[in-house]
Amino acid sequence: MPDQDKSKAQLIDDLYELRRQLAETAGAAHQQRETFTEVMLTLTSKISLTDVLDEILKQAHRLVPYHTASIMLLNNDTLRIARWQGYDVFGSEEMVSRLEQPLAEFPMDNEAIQSGEPIVIYDTHLDPRWVVLNETTWIRSTLMLPLCLRDHIPGVLRLDGSQPGEFSIDHAQRLKPLAGAAAIALENARLFEAEQTARKQAENLRTANLALTKTLDLDTILATMLDYLAHLVAYDHASVTILGTGESLHAVQHVEKLKISSKPALKVSKNPLIRKIIKHQKTMLIPDVAADPRCRKSRYPPRCQSWLGGALIAGGRVIGVYTLDKARPQFFNEDHKRLAEVLAAQAATAVVNAQLYEQVRAGRERLRDLSRQLVDVQEAERRFIAKELHDEVGQALTGLRLQLEMVAKLPDGANEAAGPLVKAQQLVDQMMMQIHHLSLDLRPPMLDDLGLLPALLWYCQTYTEQTGVQVSLKHRMVKNRRFPPEIETAAYRIVQEALTNVARHAGVRQVTARVLASERTLRVQIIDQGAGFNLSDVLKTNHRRGLNGMRERASLLRGQVEIESTAGLGTQITAELPLATTTVERTI
Repeated sequence: MPDQDKSKAQLIDDLYELRRQLAETAGAAHQQRETFTEVMLTLTSKISLTDVLDEILKQAHRLVPYHTASIMLLNNDTLRIARWQGYDVFGSEEMVSRLEQPLAEFPMDNEAIQSGEPIVIYDTHLDPRWVVLNETTWIRSTLMLPLCLRDHIPGVLRLDGSQPGEFSIDHAQRLKPLAGAAAIALENARLFEAEQTARKQAENLRTANLALTKTLDLDTILATMLDYLAHLVAYDHASVTILGTGESLHAVQHVEKLKISSKPALKVSKNPLIRKIIKHQKTMLIPDVAADPRCRKSRYPPRCQSWLGGALIAGGRVIGVYTLDKARPQFFNEDHKRLAEVLAAQAATAVVNAQLYEQVRAGRERLRDLSRQLVDVQEAERRFIAKELHDEVGQALTGLRLQLEMVAKLPDGANEAAGPLVKAQQLVDQMMMQIHHLSLDLRPPMLDDLGLLPALLWYCQTYTEQTGVQVSLKHRMVKNRRFPPEIETAAYRIVQEALTNVARHAGVRQVTARVLASERTLRVQIIDQGAGFNLSDVLKTNHRRGLNGMRERASLLRGQVEIESTAGLGTQITAELPLATTTVERTI
């Protein structure tokens, strides 16, 4: 009986112990469910990828206290560290920040991804799956937890210890519920980040298009293209080359700073990849330059590990090529290729517009030069004719008058011809006066000899004597100052034409003329309070060529003429002529 009682008591104790263990297990399970629910709620409340990664490391430390941990994300069969903690204590901070682990070269990582199950290595020195790196020799134990989402594994959580046996299967089981929640949170963050990235890319493309269409300067267009490419595709080095006949005509390079050069950035004839891009009009993407046989015939600098090249196409023809490179293999992808193509299409349109504008501008400049030369020729002809009239014809008439005077002094036998001789002398005097005025009107010598102000003072005096219209000439910073000959000629002719129009059409007895000079501009104003006119109607008619002539003279010197007139209220003509940086001063 005592043995039976003892056995019964033992059974009761065992039953109580089993109940206690069940209660502990149920409590642990309940606690685990609550923890998992809390982890799920916490993780899924995060949207930013950085916040999600930080929260995963925080929750992992709550479940399994660690000294060092990292989260590695899977991309193209390569694990790259996205977030880490604690490695700086062991001097591995720089290594961790750039660590990439291709699955083919790291058996433990590959096994975890393939199986989807956690892996615990009690001692890295004894496990053949562990790959030893110089910077990670201090790691003696590790726990790798794949973050599983259905049949997809976006990354892994890894805990590292400096002593053997710091992690166990029990730790892995504790962390396992975290894997699902972390994977869901990572997927949500990636989707959100992808949406944000797409919005940002679309906004960058829209802004780039606006920036490209705001300018017609080729250098600015190419610099803008490279600037926005840097926002869309984070390259290390890029170049854009505009093609001409055969070889490149213009190039832009972007290394650490923008450099614009007339020398070609790309030797098209010596680069088979560029020739292929031009021939097929397609973008080429080379993830790993060192491993690609197409790059063997072309010499690439050591910095170039990943390469992207494309064409600027307009009207079905290649007008330029661009290249991007990165000092990291496998960097460029199809998204980068697509974004570069969209931006290149926008830039190609802007380049064509800039080239067309440059052609029109060059044509206008040639026309401006020809017009300026024509004006110079006209003034030279005026000067020549005025000189010929004054010297040759004037001298001939002077000789004729002397001859007539000699005839008039003959003996009285010629008295019957005295009347006609006097008339002839008067006619010669009139002709000499007319030729003198005509010579001065064509080109007053004092304009060349003395300058603008003396010529205008003489002209205004002569004008008043001939027309009866009083001219009030006001001037500032013009006295004792000479301007470039073309400026003086244009100002004189504008005043001459304006005063002629006043005498013909204004119907006034007084007019004001102003000549005002500054360091950069010569301003001429003619103001009357006369009849005035409707400017738009007058400019449509052909008989007011004088107004258009004034504008053309100013335009040839990159100046402008502004005409303000109202019927019955008078007219104001203002001409502004830009001056060179220096003018000649002399005493008149």
